[in-house]
Amino acid sequence: MSSSCTTKYDVFISFRGEDTRETFTVHLFNALENKTIRAYMDCLLHRGDEVWPALEKAIESSLISIVVFSENYATSKWCLEELVKILEWREDHGQVVIPVFYRTDPSHIRNQSGSFERAFAKYERDIAESESNRVKISKWREALKKSANISGWHSRNYADDHELIRKVVNDVLKMRILKHPIVPTGLVGTEEIHKSVKFYMKQHRVMGIWGMRGVGKTTIAKMLFAKYFPHYDHVCYAEDAREYTPQRVLSDLLREQISTDTTGFVNSMSSLSNKKVLIVLDNVKDYDQPLLEAVCQGFKRHSRQSKLIITTSHKDLLEKRVDFIFEVKQWDDAKSIELLSLKAFEESIPPKHYEILVNKFVEYAGGIPLALNLLGSYLRSKSIQFWESTLEKLQKHPIKQIQAAFTESYDELEKLDKEIFLDIAFFFHGEKKDLVTSILKACDFSPLRGIEILQDKALITIIPYKETIDMHGLLKEMAYEIVHEENSKDPRKRSRLRDTEDICDVLKENKKSLDAIEGIILDLSQIKDLRLSPDAFKRMNSLRFLKLYIPSGQSSGKMILPKDLEPFSDKLRYFEWHQYPFKSLPPSFCAKLLVEIRMPHSHVKRLWQEKQELEHLEGIDLSECKELEELPDLSKAKRLRWVNLSGCESLAILHSSVFTSDTLVSLILDRCTNLQCVKAERHLKSLQHISVKGCSNLKEFAVSSDLIENLDLSNTKVEKLDRSIGELLKLECLNLEGSRVKHLPKELSALKSLKELKHSYIGLKIDKQQLQDLFNGLSSLQILHLKECSRFFEFPDNIDALSKLRELRLDGSNVIWLPSTIKRLKELEILSLNNCSSLEALPELPSSIKDFSADNCTSLKSVSALSNLATKMVGKTKRISFNNSLKLSAGHTLHSIMESIHSTMVSAVSSNVKRRSYATDVHSNNYNSVEVSLPGDTIPERFAYKTAKSSSITIELPDSPSNFLGFIYSVVLSPRRGMKKHGAKIRCKYNFAGGKNYSWEDITISELNSDHVYIWYDPFLTDKILGQYKPSFHLKFSVATDTGEVDDSIVIKECGVQIINESELQRFLLELDKKKKDLEEESSEQQLQPPHGSQDHSHVQTPPQDLKRERFDEKQSNDTERQISKQQREMNKQSSFDRKIEEKMESTPNENMASGGKSQEENEIIKGKGNEEPPTESVKNNVLVDISNENCYDQAKHLEEKQKEKEPMHLETSECQDHTSNLQQTENLWKQSVDAKKIQELHKEKTIEHSQYISSSAPSHGEKRTSELTMKELHRHFKKIAKKAKVESNPATASATQATNLAMETFHPSSSKIKGKRVVEVQLNQVPTQNTYLDVSALCRWLQVQALRSVSVARYAEMKFEVAKQEKEEELRVAREENAKVEEALKTMEERVSHVESLEKRVEDLNSEVACWRSKYEESQKKLEDENREWREKECSWKRRESEVIEEEAVSQWVKSFEHCMLQVSTLYPNIDLSRVGAFKEIQNGEIVSPSDSEETEESEEDTMAVSGAGEL
Repeated sequence: MSSSCTTKYDVFISFRGEDTRETFTVHLFNALENKTIRAYMDCLLHRGDEVWPALEKAIESSLISIVVFSENYATSKWCLEELVKILEWREDHGQVVIPVFYRTDPSHIRNQSGSFERAFAKYERDIAESESNRVKISKWREALKKSANISGWHSRNYADDHELIRKVVNDVLKMRILKHPIVPTGLVGTEEIHKSVKFYMKQHRVMGIWGMRGVGKTTIAKMLFAKYFPHYDHVCYAEDAREYTPQRVLSDLLREQISTDTTGFVNSMSSLSNKKVLIVLDNVKDYDQPLLEAVCQGFKRHSRQSKLIITTSHKDLLEKRVDFIFEVKQWDDAKSIELLSLKAFEESIPPKHYEILVNKFVEYAGGIPLALNLLGSYLRSKSIQFWESTLEKLQKHPIKQIQAAFTESYDELEKLDKEIFLDIAFFFHGEKKDLVTSILKACDFSPLRGIEILQDKALITIIPYKETIDMHGLLKEMAYEIVHEENSKDPRKRSRLRDTEDICDVLKENKKSLDAIEGIILDLSQIKDLRLSPDAFKRMNSLRFLKLYIPSGQSSGKMILPKDLEPFSDKLRYFEWHQYPFKSLPPSFCAKLLVEIRMPHSHVKRLWQEKQELEHLEGIDLSECKELEELPDLSKAKRLRWVNLSGCESLAILHSSVFTSDTLVSLILDRCTNLQCVKAERHLKSLQHISVKGCSNLKEFAVSSDLIENLDLSNTKVEKLDRSIGELLKLECLNLEGSRVKHLPKELSALKSLKELKHSYIGLKIDKQQLQDLFNGLSSLQILHLKECSRFFEFPDNIDALSKLRELRLDGSNVIWLPSTIKRLKELEILSLNNCSSLEALPELPSSIKDFSADNCTSLKSVSALSNLATKMVGKTKRISFNNSLKLSAGHTLHSIMESIHSTMVSAVSSNVKRRSYATDVHSNNYNSVEVSLPGDTIPERFAYKTAKSSSITIELPDSPSNFLGFIYSVVLSPRRGMKKHGAKIRCKYNFAGGKNYSWEDITISELNSDHVYIWYDPFLTDKILGQYKPSFHLKFSVATDTGEVDDSIVIKECGVQIINESELQRFLLELDKKKKDLEEESSEQQLQPPHGSQDHSHVQTPPQDLKRERFDEKQSNDTERQISKQQREMNKQSSFDRKIEEKMESTPNENMASGGKSQEENEIIKGKGNEEPPTESVKNNVLVDISNENCYDQAKHLEEKQKEKEPMHLETSECQDHTSNLQQTENLWKQSVDAKKIQELHKEKTIEHSQYISSSAPSHGEKRTSELTMKELHRHFKKIAKKAKVESNPATASATQATNLAMETFHPSSSKIKGKRVVEVQLNQVPTQNTYLDVSALCRWLQVQALRSVSVARYAEMKFEVAKQEKEEELRVAREENAKVEEALKTMEERVSHVESLEKRVEDLNSEVACWRSKYEESQKKLEDENREWREKECSWKRRESEVIEEEAVSQWVKSFEHCMLQVSTLYPNIDLSRVGAFKEIQNGEIVSPSDSEETEESEEDTMAVSGAGEL
């Protein structure tokens, strides 16, 4: 029957008519009917209805079943069938079952004794013959046993039937109420919550349901109770716990009035420990603790089958009392919209014109079902105008019903906790818990206790990953209303202000007292004309909190300011004023209780003058205060944790008191352009973050701490790193780019945690030995930048000591070559050598490289093969660039690069084919792609489709796409008229015949100075073409700018396309596998050598550069020759045994006989049994399949090595592996008792002709030899061998055994059936053909070889099968362990899903904040540029003035010296008239002017004498 039957009856009565119909059941039925309880008994059956279907339907349509057990109840099969059906419906659908034991003992029913035993004995005799009846009897017995264990009513406990019936009817009434709980209808999302709660109910005995008010705790508890209480023997639902006592709980459990105290309750509960008990205590509060204690105490002895559920908004009541706390959280927007729509519109989706309003109301409700229900009922059938008006009203006056639900929680708080709640609601929502705790602690509010109480009562939430305090919007609205009710008419008499209009009224000039105000928070962007009174804040004697802020991206409104401000309150704990307009704080400003001061973008030059007590101060924010000149003395700020002075351009000296605090964690000094020195006199213990980025005049930096992880000295004038740098043991990032550090101190090598080291300075002096010492110490380094280092020529060989290096950038350095050990950096992904004009050669690079760039390397001539880049392709884009490296454009090097590039691209195609087969999402970055650019003027030769002097091409595709794997594209670019500096990309337009054009932009182009070839493989474009597969399509390439326009500064000279198919891919994979193995062998050889990092290279002399390059080229040549010779040896070895067999078959009979039938060569062949066959075709196919599984090379190699280790020692060669690579080959071998190749030769020749006799008694020369053994007889003989072999248990061993027996029988004349007779005696054809005989001995020896080979092959196959079996078992074991781990990880992942969702929400918030900060940063950068320009202009004017002053001082000195000279001359020569001397005359007049030529010619002799005399003087 279906479980969806509607409820038609309240009660179904099952009874034995002969026992109780007239005496009890009819009276019970009438009593139920009198209480309006719809009951069913068999008297309601209609005539013509089938009995059992009608009874079955009645059971399924009833809420409750009453089973009246009587003396002869078991004698009725109908009763027993009804009982089985009732218990099934109870188990599956929660039907309530009430047993009534009428004049019978429950133990007789439970044990089937007495009359029940006699009834079942009769059933065993009469109907137990068939299996179905035996099963039915077993079900009856089990049903009786179960029902006897259900709590019911006993007639022996009551004086008459009337009293018993009254008890039963009252019990039915209670059960009906419990079965129909009074819960809100139309709820959504409850099934998901039920599933979660049901899971935890199974795991735990006592469970608490906790959450804020109105979130649905009671609704969940009611639904759980209504669904599961029929499965329990004793139940109690305490809807409101404060109305219940232990006595009432016990009465409900026992269904009768009980009088007892707490001790009696506990004892009574213990007596029910063997029963299934369900108790729900709903809405438990602090004053319900006695009841809670009693119930929990009495529940201790109960098993897990009993359940106690407690719902409360007080988490502290659940701690250490319950096994698990289930937190009910707010609903998400989707469920909230559905619930509100059901209440307001009776539909799950709102009408379109209401959607915006519905979203706003959902945001207001904040996922609280109670608020959604009330709002939906309030707005039902209302117009849009009513909705909009209600929304405006809610901004200031919340709905009273919603308010009342939360006010009760507030009223339960103590006075101090109420103050904390209101402060958080007004000022600290979204703030860090540490900050809130510090400020409230300074207010003497005991915040640690208070915050924990608010959290336990679900009034606030601590966001775990941010450690911030969050409060629900409805709770904040309640707090605003509570403060508003302090004085609804006069805001001056309220404790906290947040409304803009109210605050503006208060701050205006007014002489009224403002002592009631404790906190103000004002958004300055919302003000219009605020006239600030000078004494406005002075009159707020109780002011603890002041926050005047401007949101990010906004600007302040108009504020009319007084000349000066009078002092603030001495009780101020938090002060924040963005764009503070005055030059300093008021003179008598008291900061004794201040915890934080925030004044970003202000006009202050200083905070205060005198030294202050700052025992509570933890943070200072003066960022972007351009006029700040000095920082106050902070030596008494013992709790100072952070200081932000970024952008304080006028700050010249950092007060040393900043570093006196032992609690300082963060110091930000970015862009303090006038700051010259940052120095701490002592080692700091708590400093974690310090930044001086952009301090362009900073020359000295000396700060050390145990906790600093990031140190940024970029764009400073720091020339030397202090030795204390070695004490930064946790330093992970050191940025010196743009600084003037000339030497890297040796102390850097002590930084074992350093992951990033960046430096770019042309004056850096560092040699090979210094780098070697540095590399030996920096074992954790992942990123290394040494750019623009013109004095850096050579890398040390121990670069492989940086085993974790991922990024290496040497752009602009003068490095000549890189050491060959760079290929050992297995994690290196980025290598940039741009503008390394001295670089001449590149060694082999590691296969992990995904981004390699060597642009403008004008001296680069030699590049090692890049083919190893194809061996590691794991979801990456390989980018290789040799732009403007013109010396590569000719010679063998360019061709080698082209071949390596082709290998890399085909490898990418191979790995992508595998990903397509797994249906991997192409947008998940699992695809491989390749981009290459290098000098050249032609498309590579491999390209089948190419066009000259054209940028378009048409491609003909195969008929079937199954053989088509991918495209490789190529174009030749030629710049003209100077390439534009902006970015450009290669655009590809494609279309199928008569179809739509599609555009695809791929490769970014850098500046080119000659023709270049661009080659790329793009799997996404391949997928697009495959998705619209047609016989042909057309491609057109062009170059587009970043704006999408065609760039005419670059011309496409040629274009080409190469199609990769399966055959080419297989050839490549075979080659790639061989290269992979060679690389692994070389790597294993290199591992035997000691690492460079552990050697002392100080004694090694660096050879000249030419000699090093010569050795480098010689090594490359030797490597190539060694690989070629190795390939030749393997090819020779593979066919060596075949040549031996052919030589032996051609040898003469006399040579064989001379050695007794076996030559030395044959003995060697027998020893190498099983090695003469080349790999079969199936083996080759298997090899191709294995190799095609790209990215599995290492695993395959590991398995081969593992198998070789387990190979038995008595096998002398490894060639057997080629013949027994799988079990299929073994099955083929036993079917063939001779070599397949030899059989084919015998078929071709038709007969076997040899000149040897059967035995030594051969006829003399001239005798007729007419005997001949035909191929037909030989084939028949071999067929008989194979037939005998099939009956053996082991196919390979049976074949070998039969072949061996035949060979030995033929070889020994005593036991042979041929017994030395000539072939003529056993021939089938009597007509002689040729004078030749069959060499039976040779055939026997050959058969022996085959038999021994088969035995060895079989034994090897068996051993290999055992090895494979063990490996498979091990793999299965590992797989089971992995599955267990995966299941555990899935459980963990489910728990983290909610956390991830909250993280995603936080990411969105951060993105919006980043956008705001980005705009702010751009504005500040613009301002900074303007100020820098003004600074440069001022600097130029200062320099000009300085030169003028110097000139004036020089002139004054010259004038004084000449006057002194004249005085001495006049003293020594008083007769000389100095006024007539031209030069002195000019000086005396204050001008330095040489005498004119005319004056010199008119000089008198006296003047000449005077001048000469002065010169002598």
